[in-house]
Amino acid sequence: MKNISKIGMAVVAGCMFAATSCSDYSDYNTVPEDAMLSANKTLWENISESENLQDFAAIIAKAGYTQNFSAPQYYTVWAPVDGTYDAQAILAKDSATIVKEFIGQHMATYSHVISGEVNKRIVSLNDKHHVFTNEAYDGIAIKTPNVATTNGVMHLLNGQSEYHPNLYEEIDNLKDCESFKAYIQKYDEYYLDVNNSVVGPMVDGKQTYLDSVFKKRNVIINNILNVQLENEDSSYTMLYPNDRAWELAYENISKTLNYYSGKLYYMDMSKNTTAAAACNATTAKCETPVNIDAAFYRDSLTKRAIVENLVFSNTYERNKPIWSGQLSSGKLDTLYTSTSSYITNIEDIYAHTVGDVKSNSNGYSRVMDSLCFYPWQTYEPVYKYLKPVRYFNLASGKKYTENNIIKSTLAGRESLFENVPAFIKRWILPENSEFFTYVSIDRENFLSTSSKVEFDFALDNALSTKYHIFVVTVPAQVKDPEAPLLPTHLRFDLSYTDATGAQKFQRLNVEGKKLTDDIITTPGKLSVIEFEFEFPISYYKLDAYPTLLMSHTKAFTTSVNRNKYDQELRVAGVFLVPETAYNYFKNITE
Repeated sequence: MKNISKIGMAVVAGCMFAATSCSDYSDYNTVPEDAMLSANKTLWENISESENLQDFAAIIAKAGYTQNFSAPQYYTVWAPVDGTYDAQAILAKDSATIVKEFIGQHMATYSHVISGEVNKRIVSLNDKHHVFTNEAYDGIAIKTPNVATTNGVMHLLNGQSEYHPNLYEEIDNLKDCESFKAYIQKYDEYYLDVNNSVVGPMVDGKQTYLDSVFKKRNVIINNILNVQLENEDSSYTMLYPNDRAWELAYENISKTLNYYSGKLYYMDMSKNTTAAAACNATTAKCETPVNIDAAFYRDSLTKRAIVENLVFSNTYERNKPIWSGQLSSGKLDTLYTSTSSYITNIEDIYAHTVGDVKSNSNGYSRVMDSLCFYPWQTYEPVYKYLKPVRYFNLASGKKYTENNIIKSTLAGRESLFENVPAFIKRWILPENSEFFTYVSIDRENFLSTSSKVEFDFALDNALSTKYHIFVVTVPAQVKDPEAPLLPTHLRFDLSYTDATGAQKFQRLNVEGKKLTDDIITTPGKLSVIEFEFEFPISYYKLDAYPTLLMSHTKAFTTSVNRNKYDQELRVAGVFLVPETAYNYFKNITE
């Protein structure tokens, strides 16, 4: 009996005074469960000597982590008891994986005991977050709580806490997503985690560390997607394109990013002030400061566009459908990406999700066989230009004016907008604004003069794609209902660079009209002037740009013409609408 512990002696003594409680001799020699656990021993001693923690001890030993359980630093350990989990599967893994996914999952610094009502969040050594209550750890029932040791406290569990990688770690586990992985992981970097490193002395004015802890992050994810997928405190849903999705997206996006290789010539209207410069492609010629590497631009910007809209914050209520899989009842769901894009075709995302939505430690992930976003909501947007880069032929200091008309003052005057297509009307009268906005050169700037005002618009970031170009002109009656009804006679010229690098200057015409025909606005109503043009090269992310020049065709040298034609220019927007977007929007009705 001398080998029986104090706990065992208590059991024997109990049997001596309870005649019916011990039925045979074998009971006296059975060491009860947890009998070897002792407050006078280290965590490692208690684990290695406990009969129902032998698998846990073997896992710790294989990982070379025994010294951590014997160290004087204080830890809390949630130890799965033998037979409640697949220990052999864990032992089959390498040491680093065991430490990260199993030991670190069940171990935290400081003391976390059950005293009173406990319901708190624990951050384990592998930075994962866990729910700890009186009854459970991550929902795993606590078999024996508050086992004291000399360097920590243990809670014995009826099973293991399942490890979930965060969305950044999940990239390592992806299958059939090699193109995406190769692009993202090229930009991985390690950084010093000063919060978890042990501070050393200052040497030559610089902080040193006795124990440096390094963590990994990704430049693309942090700086372009504007998220920290490695942050366990965050909550996101991430879309991972498989190789098929990557290939399809690359093919579609790269078509819009055909660059000219070399120095790109263009008309920089902001740097030219004479009539000759405005109308002569040679004297107005400017060039990019450096040669453009067309292949590099195309490849890098295509890949950036592929990944730019893959992350959604779960904290936005509007993003709930992407992780829950449930559309809101009775309304249009619109997702909002981490890069501020709005995505509406949610059901297509469901349809192109490969397999189940996976739960990660800081959100959810979907593997996609197609990035089925609408092009105009992502890589091929509609561009609106309102402010001209130049307002030509005015006296010094005379500039355009931005007019903001309160929309309620236009009530009952809907006929002003009757020639405006429904989709363009949405853009110039947005629901989230109380104003109708347009720019103009006010009459007092040229009254009784022969000035032929010209508006020049820099079409920044135009892609190498086919556009429908819409110019929305505004009549004087929007601001002054009593103004005389006068038409404006206009022409439009486009300065652009062709695929060979040659600068071109081209007159635009409306379908069904000759190049020599005037484009005439409708008196008293907004007019929408439409052209079609396909840019041979891309200007996206360049200083260069094509220029749309809007000018009068009638002279104002006599009072007759000044009273017959509208001398003022007013524009509610110049819109570049890609062909794909136009085919969608043109069918929109009121």
